[in-house]
Parts: sequence; structure tokens; C-alpha cells
Amino acid sequence: REQAGLSIAALAHQLGVSRRMAAQYESSSWITAPRAELLAELFGTDVLTAVPVLQPPSVVSACGDSPIAKKYGTLGFNVTEAHHLPFDLVARQQGEIIFTEIGDRFREGLSPLSRMVDADSLVIFDKQKPRDIPALRRDEFLDIAGSQELIKFVKTY
Repeated sequence: REQAGLSIAALAHQLGVSRRMAAQYESSSWITAPRAELLAELFGTDVLTAVPVLQPPSVVSACGDSPIAKKYGTLGFNVTEAHHLPFDLVARQQGEIIFTEIGDRFREGLSPLSRMVDADSLVIFDKQKPRDIPALRRDEFLDIAGSQELIKFVKTY
């Protein structure tokens, strides 16, 4: 931005965001795809960092601290934590990929993204069940007996 002679206010105006949000984008904050496209048009793709969510866990650091991640692990899935994306976990097992969002604040974008990359999606909620997407209460998910039961659930929704 500075090399291009743009002020933070000018950048914010071109992106349609506040100066504060534009400054956060500069400090590696999450950015929506349409705004990332605008940034790429302005400055080229070198200013963006790709998030390799479909890479094997050896490429993206695997985690397993949360009860949900641990349950996926006991079901035989490799689990990767995701930050600043429309999902919280990526679970992989023998060609199956499940993008999982955890919580009652459902973010838009999970279903279209999963369809685009031929993955399944799942929301694990506590109180408010989302519509039009496979969803399980946290206790239901933790009671799943085997990976095939889970895969069948997300595929038949």
C-alpha cells in the first residue's frame, strides 16, 4: 500500500471497509474472498497468503486439544484446526474430508465451500441448530460410535 502511494484511508475506501479494518488486513487479519480479490487486483497475489486447508496434516499443523478434535481422533480421523475460515476443524480419513464448524454462531460460507472442494460439512452446536446443513448437538457428536456412522450421517443429509 505504501509503495503504491495509498493511504490507509484510500485503501479502506477502495475495499469498502473502515480504516481500522484495512489496518487489520495489513497485520494479517482474516479477509473475505471478495475483498481478497480486490487486494489482488490492486497489489497482485503476492500480498495474500494461501491457506492450505486441503493439504495433508503433515503440511498444515495438526491439533487435537478440544474434545471435538479428540473425538475425531478416536474415530480415526486426522484433524487440523482452522483459523479465520468458515469452519473450525478439517477432519480427514481415507479420502473423506469433513469441514466442521463448532458453536451456535453459524457463519455463512461453509456449505458453498464444502461443495466447491467436494468435502462434507458438519456443524456441532450446543443450543441453536442451523438449518439446511448437517448438524449434531455436541453430546450427540461425542456419542458417535464409529467413523462410518458419522460419514453416513453427513453424506445422507
